[in-house]
Amino acid sequence: MIVCQDWMDASGGAERVLVEVVRALPDVSRVYVLRIKGDRSATRDLGIPVTQSVLGASWLPDNIFNYLLPLMPLVWRFLPVGDARMVFTSSYATVNSIPRRGGVDRVSYCHTPMRYAWEPKLESGRVPPIVRPLLGPVSSLLRRRDRRWSTNVDHYITNSQFVAERIQRAYGREAEVLWPPVRTDIWTPGDGDHKRTGFLAIGRLVPYKRFDIAIRAANESGATLTVVGAGPERARLESIAGPTVGFLGSVDDHELSELYRSSVALIFPGIEDFGIVALEAQASGTPVIGARAGGLLETVIDGVTGALVAQDVSEIAGAMRRVDATTFSPDDCRKNATRFDRKRFVEKLADLCA
Repeated sequence: MIVCQDWMDASGGAERVLVEVVRALPDVSRVYVLRIKGDRSATRDLGIPVTQSVLGASWLPDNIFNYLLPLMPLVWRFLPVGDARMVFTSSYATVNSIPRRGGVDRVSYCHTPMRYAWEPKLESGRVPPIVRPLLGPVSSLLRRRDRRWSTNVDHYITNSQFVAERIQRAYGREAEVLWPPVRTDIWTPGDGDHKRTGFLAIGRLVPYKRFDIAIRAANESGATLTVVGAGPERARLESIAGPTVGFLGSVDDHELSELYRSSVALIFPGIEDFGIVALEAQASGTPVIGARAGGLLETVIDGVTGALVAQDVSEIAGAMRRVDATTFSPDDCRKNATRFDRKRFVEKLADLCA
């Protein structure tokens, strides 16, 4: 069996899922990716060889590589499948363009249908203004191709009912929901000595994550907010941040665990396909304040493990004023997160791919 993913990024949620996929499927011999973005730390936990494409290994910087999306299916066309019994794809871009080969089963864990094709407005912030007029025609072309590539897949698995419905609309295909795994053995409430102060926001600093809403809500409420993560939006976000907002950049898991344990709540302003960080926070005994939409509807129990409100600055600011360290029970948050433990993911995925 071989596993293929569009690309790898040390800070991405898809990479955390990929590690558990390899652990759940013991006959995986190799992982193929188009590109490893940044350093190779994303590959360390896999324990098997990772092959990067020639295009990915080129000197091209990451921000230029993203514009080569139309060329990526050409790279996947020549993937050396060999005698593999199954090609398992962790997909969110073009990886399902790998051609079908007789006798080789195709299973896709689809994080989302390609955003550039189906939700171009969410990606427009990554595109230079001079190129944006082309986004509509390019997206239309990508939709037709992506729908055709979807027929290469025998069985779809996905991360939430929210995305399963999107797959149905895009491809006319059913997808089995298998929630991504959460390492509840790593993310824990600690020994109870942590004093909870201030709020936390975590993720890649890209437009669709909507950290601008979290920052403006902190400005309006006067609450302390720590933003963790790196990305192209950082300079813009810093320009709108008030005196109670701080930026830490990227942190390791130990530092992140301490931040979860010492925060009043995680602020989750974007509409995500799933949102693993919301469950990492809850596993750490920390509630979530977020938008009443997307994956949070499946991972946060409103009024018990967090507050779900409209995706609006004033609504989130109001919740930040109302919520303090005593509003929600850390035990309730932890109990909810255990429903998503990695053991459940590993066992079910192994059954699906047997």
